[in-house]
Amino acid sequence: MTTDPIIIRSKTRKRSVALSVEPDGSLRVLAPERTSLKWIKAFIDQKEGWIRRRRKELTIQEQRRPAPLKEGSFISFYGQKLRLVLTNQEEGIEGDTLKLRVSAPPTSETFSEELKIALRLWAKQQARRLLPERVQYWAKQTGLSPTRVIITAPQKRWGSCTAKDEIRLNWQLIMASPEVADYVIVHELAHIRHKHHGPAFWRRVEKILPDYKKRQKELKVWAQNDVLSSCA
Repeated sequence: MTTDPIIIRSKTRKRSVALSVEPDGSLRVLAPERTSLKWIKAFIDQKEGWIRRRRKELTIQEQRRPAPLKEGSFISFYGQKLRLVLTNQEEGIEGDTLKLRVSAPPTSETFSEELKIALRLWAKQQARRLLPERVQYWAKQTGLSPTRVIITAPQKRWGSCTAKDEIRLNWQLIMASPEVADYVIVHELAHIRHKHHGPAFWRRVEKILPDYKKRQKELKVWAQNDVLSSCA
């Protein structure tokens, strides 16, 4: 290996050796106290394929990391590309811009974080307004009515349907396209009739949205592109 590893010999570690790749690409080895340098180097050589893959993963993650938010940054909102501008007046969309209020001056160290907070608060408000409206629309189209619609904080799932037929939706769906958001909504509504992911469930989803597979792929791509980081 071209990079010298950071080796930490531990008195408390009895047998196992732990290898990790740091964010800068360097290697970190935690080994029992009496482990020889020769053995550690041989161990690292055995893990060369894994190390290459892990470094590649870290590089991709770094490339996907969005730049800090600033005035003039572009964000995606429900299928629209909006440019962020500051305002002292009412917040909201005007043309292709999104006006937000931020107390910190643009030159301050906290500005980017405060802008992210302002964007998050505004987006949550829109999600609480727009997403239940779409649930209502699709409930009328399908005859599948939830007992309640709850807009939740970010979680591992984009949506869920409880045993009591409550629909829970991740507010960050409002940052996706309407087609993607509608797919998640229809998916959860279908669970009112089918509490599983068997063939009958997917037939119902396809009957409502014939292009659901395309929307499903769009959801995966959207999520993998780390587009949520600006307001997570």
